Amino acid sequence: MPHADIKCTTDLEIDVRALMLDIEKIILQLDPSSGVCKGRVIRIDEYHYSHLNIELRMFAANKRDIEFSSKLVSRVDKRQNH
Repeated sequence: MPHADIKCTTDLEIDVRALMLDIEKIILQLDPSSGVCKGRVIRIDEYHYSHLNIELRMFAANKRDIEFSSKLVSRVDKRQNH
């Protein structure tokens, strides 16, 4: 079961529910057998610069190779930049 942790500063207006749903959809497109993606958001109110950090974790599997990881990171990155 995949896990997504989203850490962001409180000044950013982010629809984290929509972002989490999109992350789950991206994972399921790449690996339909992965299951639902558990997620949580950590909002940071003391910071030096605004930032958004997305951490994804999945158990290792033969089909989850470097190419899989590259596609996953690229697609999530494209989503969060919109």
